[in-house]
Amino acid sequence: MNKIIEVKDVSFGYDKNLILDRINFSVEEGEFVAIVGENGAGKSTLMKLIIGQLKPESGEILFNYQDRIGYVPQLSAAISNNFPITVEEIMSLSLKKSFKDLMSKDSIEEKKIDIILNIVGLEGKKNFLYGDLSGGQKQKTMLGKALITNPKLLLLDEPLIGLDQESKDGFLKMLHHQSREHGITIMMITHELDYLKDYLDKVLILEEGEVKEGC
Repeated sequence: MNKIIEVKDVSFGYDKNLILDRINFSVEEGEFVAIVGENGAGKSTLMKLIIGQLKPESGEILFNYQDRIGYVPQLSAAISNNFPITVEEIMSLSLKKSFKDLMSKDSIEEKKIDIILNIVGLEGKKNFLYGDLSGGQKQKTMLGKALITNPKLLLLDEPLIGLDQESKDGFLKMLHHQSREHGITIMMITHELDYLKDYLDKVLILEEGEVKEGC
């Protein structure tokens, strides 16, 4: 397999407080990887470095397919429940250049949206308001928004929080299918390794500013 991402001697801190200290690891194409660690260990910081929201103080992050990274934030950091936007419009956000473009209709894009809604199990929810969905349906919506751009690397920040067991099982099976059948590399921050043990290829453990590889 080929490396899809390689982190080399990366350090980062906030206000001179070092969070990540010369960390090194790589992830191969198609792997399903969990990122674990105590609160404050730097898991979300690492993800923000990968998606480019933050820049390393030193070191480098090398990519294949840098322009094909999908990101699913925590539900608490996603779209507000009070914002009047439909599932279809959320999917369109990844296909349009601006909010103004949401007013236009494109038959090819509509077909893409229908296909993704079917993949994530939200067929029939196209015109539902995001705020009216269940927790599991909201997470599927954000996953669909990420998948519609055909990513090679998919990053998820605590996607299982707030989901019941049935929703967690369905969500993980869906991710596993995307990884195994479509070759999407998945990196997921989680505190729930028990739910993931049957799907994982690798565990990255963040501890005291370092990254260690577990099994």
